[in-house]
Amino acid sequence: MTAIFLAILVGWIAILGAAFGSFFNVVIWRVPEGMSLISPPSHCPKCGARVRPFDNVPILAWLWLRGRCRDCKAPISVRYPFVEFLCCAVAALFGASILAGGWVGFASQTLNWAEFADYSRAWEAAVAAFEADPTQTTTLTFDGYWAAAQKAIALSFVWAFAAYAALILGFVEWDKGAVPKSLVLFATAVPVVGLLTILALSDVGALADRCGVFGASVGSGVAATLVFWRALPRSERAETAAIGALWGFCAGYWGAFLGVVVLLGVATAVRRKTGRNVFGLLIFSAIFALAVGESVWFATR
Repeated sequence: MTAIFLAILVGWIAILGAAFGSFFNVVIWRVPEGMSLISPPSHCPKCGARVRPFDNVPILAWLWLRGRCRDCKAPISVRYPFVEFLCCAVAALFGASILAGGWVGFASQTLNWAEFADYSRAWEAAVAAFEADPTQTTTLTFDGYWAAAQKAIALSFVWAFAAYAALILGFVEWDKGAVPKSLVLFATAVPVVGLLTILALSDVGALADRCGVFGASVGSGVAATLVFWRALPRSERAETAAIGALWGFCAGYWGAFLGVVVLLGVATAVRRKTGRNVFGLLIFSAIFALAVGESVWFATR
């Protein structure tokens, strides 16, 4: 029963992640062009035909349309289902890792939630006791589990939005070079919201510690961008600092500075050869890889 409940929760998290991906496709396309995110509704950029509701289903719609507009048959970029799939995968990874794997981050990371680790161990013991003697129904409290699950889902989406922000900025950088200030502000707000979330979930005694970790992690990520500051175009410095902050927020103060230096160095080399800015996409990939590595560690320890 517990496994089924977890699977349902992770499934809903994945679906919500894919829905966010569909919206982020709109953001990546419209915001750099100065267009509204609401009006006009989703439409084919070639013929202008309005996209039908059933053709807006993330990932699946592109498949049953065979990558073409239903009306004019113009090709639909594979990026659309790709972004939706990435957002779905990120949400599912964070959700499953926290809910089922007990992943709560290390003490050096802002989003460390020690209280959930204690709860997870207590829940595992309760399940074991129930399986040994099903008459001990009082050892399992659905209300308590659901309350913790809600907090875990909120935390998983904070992690996810840090990755989403890097993904959005990464694709806009790839397309346009520089990122609009509104998206830079969005990326900057994500770590702040994340800090407020973890402060709300943590014990009162841990508040000062979490704020200190946040300052050291984000500060190290931003400081690392200064190594390449003069080599960066002026129009891209703010977004680069914001992306560095996202990495520091996720990686923690031990890996914040070195991670940004290495990845920004790689991005600089790629830019010289291709003319494309890939720093945001590299940070997104690094956050995803970091989550996979840490979730495996927590699940197998």
